[in-house]
Amino acid sequence: MEAKLLLHGRNESDLNDAEKKLGKNCLAKKLDNSDINSFESFFNEISTEYETINCLVNNAGVSYHENSFLEVTEKNWDEQIAINLKGTYFMTQSYIKYFNQNKIKNAKIINMVSETAGQPTYRPYGITKSALLSFTRWLAKEYITKGIRVNAIAPGVTNTNMTNLYTKGKIEHSTAIGKRNFDPNEIAEICCFLLSDASNSISGQIIACNEANVCFDN
Repeated sequence: MEAKLLLHGRNESDLNDAEKKLGKNCLAKKLDNSDINSFESFFNEISTEYETINCLVNNAGVSYHENSFLEVTEKNWDEQIAINLKGTYFMTQSYIKYFNQNKIKNAKIINMVSETAGQPTYRPYGITKSALLSFTRWLAKEYITKGIRVNAIAPGVTNTNMTNLYTKGKIEHSTAIGKRNFDPNEIAEICCFLLSDASNSISGQIIACNEANVCFDN
């Protein structure tokens, strides 16, 4: 599947590196997912460079991996709620406004959740991902007749900058069924499938990418 990719994030250096690596089909823009007041102007701005945006992947997230309930601070709670949940909610709202205004016929939305979603937890990260499960299912039912498919991907521990705090880049994961962490490319392949026409019959589903470490009841 070939596509033009629009990346956004807070780290301008990482964005520039990604743009250089991916080449002419990638455009990178700095945007803070907690700054919800900038979302609509963001879509208006990129409309001048991209004729149609027909896919949205809500992948922004942050976790502080708190070791206990008593370790959670208000500051960490607020940031995780703002980026993981509030940002995703209003980014999606802004995209659907863009979808309607531009009379786009078909679109796909993916919310990146986690295998921790829906599991008992004190961590703000897991709480935000649990809320996104509910949001994903509502979006899917509400917008399927309007031409938008909505699904969620729930990865196990994946070796990214966010998880490196406690994985230290190691592949082994002794407490997981498969005994390993995952490579970001494995998750990206599932993402590409859900954004392709091969998955046109799939909406409202939570696709777990964790070798059955956690199974979801869709």
